[in-house]
This record gives sequence, structure tokens and C-alpha cells, in this order.
Amino acid sequence: MKKLDQNTRRVVNCLNASRRTLDPSFRAYWKDTAKKLATKNSIDLKEITKNLELYNAEVETSSIH
Repeated sequence: MKKLDQNTRRVVNCLNASRRTLDPSFRAYWKDTAKKLATKNSIDLKEITKNLELYNAEVETSSIH
């Protein structure tokens, strides 16, 4: 998976926060924030929401020391 740019990472973090919270008002806040960021930066929110697990996966890199 390619490295995500900062704006995509922000949208993913907002969607993750909306999934974690129990308070409906906070959930609405995070979803609204994700929608605003996606619209402002021309990011497909539906695509991210559909494949959120892929965006949360971290790529492990190996390094030779």
C-alpha cells in the first residue's frame, strides 16, 4: 500500500474516531469533520469508508542494519 498523504490520513483518523465514540453527538461531529475535509481536498469519502480497513493497515518495512 502506498503512503497516504496528510489529508487522506486526517479523513481516515476522523472516520476512526467516529467509529470509536459512543456519544452520538461526537460521532456526528467526527463524521461531519471527515466529510468537510474530504470535500475540501477532493477525496472520495465513500471509497475510504468502504475500504477503511485497508487505510488503517500499516505497512511494515524491513531494514538491514
